[in-house]
Amino acid sequence: MPVAKSRTQREQHRQEAEARQEERNARHPREQLRLLDERLGKDQGARRERARLANQIEKENNTKKKENKKNDS
Repeated sequence: MPVAKSRTQREQHRQEAEARQEERNARHPREQLRLLDERLGKDQGARRERARLANQIEKENNTKKKENKKNDS
């Protein structure tokens, strides 16, 4: 019987992980940074995640600037 319970638990954990990932994917990088600050403290921990999010935000800002320049011309 423990094998069946183990499979059930694994399936439940997988479903929970998928739900958490969907929530995370729905957040904007700025929202994720704010959430990290709330959980860990301002600029504390998750160094690589913070760098990745900062790069995403910067790319987004650069794209917006290029679009604005095209529209202004």
